[in-house]
Amino acid sequence: KRAGMTQVQLHAKTGVLQSTISEFESGANKDMDASSLVKLCKAAGVTVEYVMLGAVADADHEAEALALLRHAAPEDREMAMRSLRGMLDRPATPSRKRSNGPN
Repeated sequence: KRAGMTQVQLHAKTGVLQSTISEFESGANKDMDASSLVKLCKAAGVTVEYVMLGAVADADHEAEALALLRHAAPEDREMAMRSLRGMLDRPATPSRKRSNGPN
């Protein structure tokens, strides 16, 4: 869902059966083979760790950003990266504190 693709689209992109995707999403299949899991994660723009360990708010935003960047045109991706670099070069303000990553 995060990648903005249907199960049919994920199947077409990864070769993983739609029924397998559906069972995994619903929790009915918790033993998906590693190869299929990696394919789905790459297509969705998330890490295997994200899927296996669960998400926190920051991880949600990171996964969404990665998915958006992966689906962007190369010139848009470069523009987004320049913008992010510019934001990180500015001093953090009290209303815009910079995250130092996980503790």
